Amino acid sequence: MTQSPTKLSSLREGFFNVAVCDFCGHKDFLPVAVRGDGMQVLECLHCGLAFLAQLPKPEFLSSLYGESYFRKDGETNVGYQSYGWTKVSEIQLIFGPIIKIIEKHYPLRGIRFLEVGCATGELLFLAREAGASVLGVEGSEWAAQTARRRFDLEIINTTLEAAPLTQDSFDVTVALEVIEHTLSPSTFMAKLASVVRPGGLVVISTPNYRMAKIIGNAWAGFQTSFEHLYFLSDEFLTRLGHRFGLSMVEWYTRGSGHMPTQHTTTTAKFRRAIKKIPGIQRAYDLAKDLGLVRPPADLRWNRFGQGHTVLVVFQKNASE
Repeated sequence: MTQSPTKLSSLREGFFNVAVCDFCGHKDFLPVAVRGDGMQVLECLHCGLAFLAQLPKPEFLSSLYGESYFRKDGETNVGYQSYGWTKVSEIQLIFGPIIKIIEKHYPLRGIRFLEVGCATGELLFLAREAGASVLGVEGSEWAAQTARRRFDLEIINTTLEAAPLTQDSFDVTVALEVIEHTLSPSTFMAKLASVVRPGGLVVISTPNYRMAKIIGNAWAGFQTSFEHLYFLSDEFLTRLGHRFGLSMVEWYTRGSGHMPTQHTTTTAKFRRAIKKIPGIQRAYDLAKDLGLVRPPADLRWNRFGQGHTVLVVFQKNASE
């Protein structure tokens, strides 16, 4: 298994100091936090975009996203759990609500659907089940291969910026918790907006920087997921989308903003322990298969605006 570093600070030799804000180009920054890995977070005084004071060079980023990144065991602060072997019932539990949000505005049957940063393909699988023609873009070779093997999906193994995509060629584009990993949110959003047709949807989620204003340095976004480079709020995402011809339709949040349960070592240990008790595990799996298990509170999307993760639905403006 390819190992990923547990902290960006382990790649110090591959960093550069941020000189200007990616969004507005100003140079006036305010230190707002020091993350759990020792990396300083700055906020632009002109536009509110927050980011690491030092960013990794592009050639160092790829080392973060090996197999171990997608199969986190709860003992590190980089990566996510359970990618690549989630059961179909669990896929519906986790990603089904996002499909429902999208279909409120744009029925998926017969449309072209792009997911950027599609990981191991779970959302694409559900979109295809709903009748969409789907394509994924994924920078991790391991994740892309897993998505192809498990779901027979068409995946381009590269970044969005390098992907050979045609302008105005998709009806819906989705990027779930991807933009915070990029070296330039502005470049990322520009490309994402360019490939969706006028009237189509762009759906983005990211850890909600609004919560950092409330919780401060204890915010989960500063204490885990140390591969994140930028920190964006719903307000900033709305401005960013507007720059590239997108109008915000609605937004949701989920989670508490404190350490999410799926990232805690205690919960990871509990899950491993449960798997050793066959009767309990079988009963729980059966309940999930029958649709009797509700998503945990930190997986339910709501419109209260105070959750750890924010999801914004944009519509691309008609061409003038």
